Amino acid sequence: MKVVPVTVLFSAPGPRLSTLLITAETAMEKGAEWLSIVPSAQAACDRRHEEHEKVYTTEWSGYFRGVKGTVVFSDASDGEDGGMPFAAFDSETGRKLFEDSSLLDYYQKTLHLENAFRVTSEADQNPRLTYLRVARAGCNLKAEQWECWDKVRAEFGITQTDTPVCSRYERADWESAIVYPVSVVLTDSPQIKAVDGPVFCWPTD
Repeated sequence: MKVVPVTVLFSAPGPRLSTLLITAETAMEKGAEWLSIVPSAQAACDRRHEEHEKVYTTEWSGYFRGVKGTVVFSDASDGEDGGMPFAAFDSETGRKLFEDSSLLDYYQKTLHLENAFRVTSEADQNPRLTYLRVARAGCNLKAEQWECWDKVRAEFGITQTDTPVCSRYERADWESAIVYPVSVVLTDSPQIKAVDGPVFCWPTD
């Protein structure tokens, strides 16, 4: 197993986090064996964990995505239904703040979408995520068009009234994955809210 040091420079309230340690992909399976955060610029590149190191072994297995303030983002080891599961962790406590699934980069490029995943800060410094969420509809939007669409709009709070045009159904006839824009502030109890924007659908994996 190879341990890789990644240096990240940013301004944040509280202790300055300047070094992250993550593992490279293992030979036998996808995902890192463990992810960890060390609040030190002199962290050793070592398999042994330091006293103040936050290790995510059971919570999450994937890859480092980025940092905003004191929040660290990680992707899952693999995508599903056209989305990539991700999680947000508090770098000071190691607590997982939030997890969901956002549109894969491949589909962002295919659909010619820009800034499909954005992180901004509220006045109280809490990060706000705005992204294209990928979720299972629980029904087939191609076969049960209006009935399924009414169910999806009610469940996810989507305001768009026009039924989305589903793609990739040439050889599939099962549950749909719905892709729609949302916004969420990472508070103690994050609430996902649908916002205006394009909606897509296709068969689940």
